[in-house]
Amino acid sequence: MSSSKPSSKPSHAPRDEPSANEADRRFLTNRHRERRLRGGGQRKADAQAAWLWLVAGGLLMTGLALGPPRAFASGWPGAAPTPPASGGTHAAEPPTASPQPTPPPLRWDERWPRVRAWEYLATATSGALLAYVQFGTYRSRRPRWRGGVLFDDAVQDVLRLRSRPARERADRASDLFWGLTHLVPAVDAVVVALAVRRNLDVAWQLVALDAEALTLMAFASRAMHKTARRARPAYERCLEDRGYDRTCGASSAVAGFWSGHFAMTGAAAGLTCAHHAQLPLYGGGWADRLACAATISTATVTGLLRVMADRHYLSDSLIGGALGFLVGWGIPTWLHYRWKGSPGGGRGRERGPASRPRLIPVAERDGAGLALVGVF
Repeated sequence: MSSSKPSSKPSHAPRDEPSANEADRRFLTNRHRERRLRGGGQRKADAQAAWLWLVAGGLLMTGLALGPPRAFASGWPGAAPTPPASGGTHAAEPPTASPQPTPPPLRWDERWPRVRAWEYLATATSGALLAYVQFGTYRSRRPRWRGGVLFDDAVQDVLRLRSRPARERADRASDLFWGLTHLVPAVDAVVVALAVRRNLDVAWQLVALDAEALTLMAFASRAMHKTARRARPAYERCLEDRGYDRTCGASSAVAGFWSGHFAMTGAAAGLTCAHHAQLPLYGGGWADRLACAATISTATVTGLLRVMADRHYLSDSLIGGALGFLVGWGIPTWLHYRWKGSPGGGRGRERGPASRPRLIPVAERDGAGLALVGVF
């Protein structure tokens, strides 16, 4: 009788382990699907940004074809002093409070060349190349370059946040500072120059220069990510723990060099410093210097947060921030502002319309011809 009872319990025990493995595989599959969805959202955001710059370049070229606008008003509204009335005798008036000092007028110096046709074309080209590099090239997940250099590993061990929630908070904070830094040039052009100071000419030039520098830096950063394919610091830890970071297994895990966040915020800070050094957007003096210092500070915080979030090595941040600031400061300064010093001052090289080489017709007794005149 006892032999007729089937012993089914031992047969269930071997199936417990495969079921656990199957649950683990399903969990990892769901995590991978979640990462793919997040990566898709990031690609969508990149697409929106790329097409935004492409449309901006097209609008600038369209405006060039229609004719760049000149200033329809300069200076603060009502800033021009009222001339005293002449003639007639009037009774003595009681003393009044001294008038408030008015800020210097905001105008584009005629000795500064305005944005040229080839610059509009360069902006549109940078936007188109950015879109192509982002969507038309292969996104590899294999790094060409792994590990830190020089002081990278030592600094990373000190600054890297240990828990994943803390690193994700630092990542989100870097996005916030990225947006705040880019907000300053936009406010300077649209709100300050156009809405408050009522100078369409200056606002137009600021927008064109900002678009030129930022699209160039965005294209260069994305192209470097695709070609260098340096592994982020988190890549090494993802090999041991697939749940260490949301970039584990994604193509963005090999976009470490250089720091795109710090490069773009550095470019925005460079633009702000260049504009405020030459144009009294905030009235001149300490207010304009403070705008430059503030954007440099927010850009630096952005680069530091990227290291703390384990997104970049310190060398990635330093190189990206330095190149970004150089592009943001250099494009308006070397292509436009360097032909004259700051308004009211005499710094730098001056080159006005009369000093530009030009051909003029010359008539003499023996005949006529052309002469090249100018200051060389």
